[in-house]
Amino acid sequence: MNWLNKLSGFKRAPHGLEWRLLRLMPKMCIASTVLPALAALLARFMMTGSTEAELVRNIQVFDYLMIGLVLFVWTMILTLAIGCAIVWLMKGPAYVADGLSLRQMQRLPLTQMLAHNPGQLKHRHLRLAEDGQ
Repeated sequence: MNWLNKLSGFKRAPHGLEWRLLRLMPKMCIASTVLPALAALLARFMMTGSTEAELVRNIQVFDYLMIGLVLFVWTMILTLAIGCAIVWLMKGPAYVADGLSLRQMQRLPLTQMLAHNPGQLKHRHLRLAEDGQ
């Protein structure tokens, strides 16, 4: 059963920023992982502390900060990818659902009519009240 039919005469929108961003996603993921890892590695050589315990604590805090930064950036990249996918889908071909004509809708019993359009009940009661029924 073919539920959706392509809308005839619809022209697809040209690709835009979403495709450029989607192509950059692998590079962004790699860069957002490697750069904080390099910063954590460099911190091991650059940090100082008055005692060994304080030095270890400072390095550990910085490592946790870099892990948090990586997870934050990955989350932002995933959010951006979802947004790009939504734009890509919306620019795709237009589909038309198989609709009911208004005459078919008026012949349906109320329960079937509500299954097709729940907002129809409110409009039907308003119409009956206007007609004085």
